[in-house]
Amino acid sequence: MESSSLVILNDALAKVIYTSTVYHIHTGDLACFQFENHEAVFPITIKQPQLPVLHDMGTDISSHVTIATKTFLRYPQLKVLLSSIRRFYSNIEVIIADDSFEPEHITGEHIRQYLMPPAQGWFAGRNLAVSQVTTKYFLWVDDDFLSTGNTKVEKLVEVMEAVPELDVGQPRTFRGHAVQRVGFDPKLQRVAHSEFFMDGLGSLLVATCDHVSIDHQPKTGNNKDNAHYSRFRNPGNSDVEFKLQLHVFKNHLKCVRYGYMTTRGHWVTYFRLIS
Repeated sequence: MESSSLVILNDALAKVIYTSTVYHIHTGDLACFQFENHEAVFPITIKQPQLPVLHDMGTDISSHVTIATKTFLRYPQLKVLLSSIRRFYSNIEVIIADDSFEPEHITGEHIRQYLMPPAQGWFAGRNLAVSQVTTKYFLWVDDDFLSTGNTKVEKLVEVMEAVPELDVGQPRTFRGHAVQRVGFDPKLQRVAHSEFFMDGLGSLLVATCDHVSIDHQPKTGNNKDNAHYSRFRNPGNSDVEFKLQLHVFKNHLKCVRYGYMTTRGHWVTYFRLIS
């Protein structure tokens, strides 16, 4: 492309279209333009543009949020949780991932129960439950949680909407596509709490919302599966050792320091990594 007139050249450059003839994901090219002693070089990234994830955001909270949980041998606790949710949110969708040995079918409107092979573990169940979420956000709850008047899901959504770059708001409200991007490592079956946040370092922005809370159910001894459940819930040192070995291998960690702090009387885990 040549011209002795800068005006004509600029008009011609405004109509230039770049088309790559060989496509390979995340490659680049350089477009060079020269006029007399002036040269301009434009770097071009060759990739398919990522389209935004669109959601039908209705006016009701049930169109914004899905509640997800994983259960294993704790149906009495699960039923208490569901009852407490329905006290405040009658139409919100609840997804249950269940890897119990003898599954008990949970019925009711706006409840979806997905049965897994037995004893697959907490993170495998989380992956299954999250994969079925179609709303923009989901609230993760353990099966022994208890929804109260302070469990204001709407307030968590307000925070997430006000800060679009936020991926996780504690207590445990997640932006669905962000969590699926990180995922839950199914190698961790029994001992896994902070590991998701370690995997999300550099990818997830997390905030603590101390104006919203959810309770734990009081412990009872009348569950016939308690003894059986405890054997899986407290598997011994081998699982802990495997978890630490996995951190060293996967997360390149040299040191991790765990600690605890409370917000409004509820314990949350924090950690500091030295890699």
